[in-house]
Amino acid sequence: MLGYNAKYGDLNQIVRFVKYILVYTLSSSFIHVGNQKLYKRRKFVFNLFILCSVIASLIAVQQFFDIFSLNSAYVEYVAPTAHDSLLGDYPFPRPVAMIGNPNEVGFAFVLGGLTATYCLIKRGGWRFFVAMIVNFIAVGLTLSRTAFVALIVGSGYLYGMQLFVGRRSTSEKLKYLFFPTGVLIAAIAYLLANPVLFETIGWRLYTLLEFQSTSSWQVRVRGWQQSIKLFLENPLLGVGPLRGAEITPEATDNEWLQLLRTYGIVGTLVLTIGVIWPHLRAKSGLLRVFISAILISTAVYMIPAAVFHSLSLMPLLLVLIATEDPTVRRVTLL
Repeated sequence: MLGYNAKYGDLNQIVRFVKYILVYTLSSSFIHVGNQKLYKRRKFVFNLFILCSVIASLIAVQQFFDIFSLNSAYVEYVAPTAHDSLLGDYPFPRPVAMIGNPNEVGFAFVLGGLTATYCLIKRGGWRFFVAMIVNFIAVGLTLSRTAFVALIVGSGYLYGMQLFVGRRSTSEKLKYLFFPTGVLIAAIAYLLANPVLFETIGWRLYTLLEFQSTSSWQVRVRGWQQSIKLFLENPLLGVGPLRGAEITPEATDNEWLQLLRTYGIVGTLVLTIGVIWPHLRAKSGLLRVFISAILISTAVYMIPAAVFHSLSLMPLLLVLIATEDPTVRRVTLL
């Protein structure tokens, strides 16, 4: 209708929706169907999620320091297009864990860190505190500024809003506000003050103060302008996926604009409401605060990066959202 030449490959977006529906359906079924108590199923999912994030964090540490010189043995297969920084004498290595993209793996660590923070507040225990710190450190090692900002926003919301929910004493709530926050602030201050750490990691975070002058920001702005131009051609319904079409910008680098360009205002609202609908109907409590923190950090991360179009990140987000879904009727098997 708009005169663009789409390709059959653009239909892969439909396959993406099918995959996401399957992931969410299987996750919800595992959590809400069966004879086991609901809280035990949630506990299992959160524990497994945290365990996997800690293992991935340790892999990131190995990649950053190239422990035992293992990078040359496997990194190229994990990240065919992003392995250069982990091989040779590259001055600023960026771990990819087993995902293959440093920005995506950085946000995966954000999800793992926030999940560990939720379990720390909910259940207590040093293992969750250690898991939280390990994931937060891994976020820094990826040198992903977008993931770092998402981490600060999400953890700040979770630490602050937990004061207003639950039956714990005020002193206990304040403990989980000031202690982890103090550790995080102290770590950032030390990172910026230590010359060695600043030259390897801190400099990247420091550029957030002057982000408009960075080359990556300028590239993103050009991509945004192209997407806005396409969006304005059909604001209500969008121009369609057009992933394989010649008119598609090289990189949108703003998933909100990509969704608006692709599905228009109507489609973007439908997708957004579809994802957050279970959360909107959930009961108030610490779990709702945690999922809110996850969704807020995701929304922030999507400004210069992608979650919905990432087959690595979106399934992780759907698994976490499924733990809260009150629209699924609890079914007990005979």
